[in-house]
Amino acid sequence: MALFLEHGCHDVTIKQVADAADVAVATVFAYFPDGKQALVFDEDGDREASLVAAVRDRRPGQSVLDALHERFAAGYSARPRSPEQRQFFDLVENTPELTGYVRRMIMRHENALAQAIAEATGSDPGDIAVTGLAHFALEAVAIARRRAGPLASTSPGRPARCSRSLGQALAAAMRSSPV
Repeated sequence: MALFLEHGCHDVTIKQVADAADVAVATVFAYFPDGKQALVFDEDGDREASLVAAVRDRRPGQSVLDALHERFAAGYSARPRSPEQRQFFDLVENTPELTGYVRRMIMRHENALAQAIAEATGSDPGDIAVTGLAHFALEAVAIARRRAGPLASTSPGRPARCSRSLGQALAAAMRSSPV
């Protein structure tokens, strides 16, 4: 990550990454077939698994929405707030390839999360309430991260509060939903 933060995504080659890790270029591609974008977001699989686990492993009687809020709140309060974190967000926001990769990553997470919500609630995975909840839960965090002022991501808990607010609005609009 240091190479990307120091030089920018466009100016770092896979060979430089391989050299820094003391591995062959083929090894980098074996572990990160999507190239540089996948290297920047090396925790993609872990994040998706965490979202799915938040739904599947929630406490008896706990709503899906509340379980997701807890997961977001715990994830953000555990992350250190640092200049490197801000640099990372700036790198992503200022690199179109990375911004596009984030959108595709969110879509993958959204699909996995919607499937987990459907399984947990006995709903149809294509139900608008299921896909809407998955979409809004993930998008709320992205919105909070981009916003300035009272929803800025520099304060622990703000992304989770933003997610809760959007989730409540979604729930109010879809009162008949089992989620």
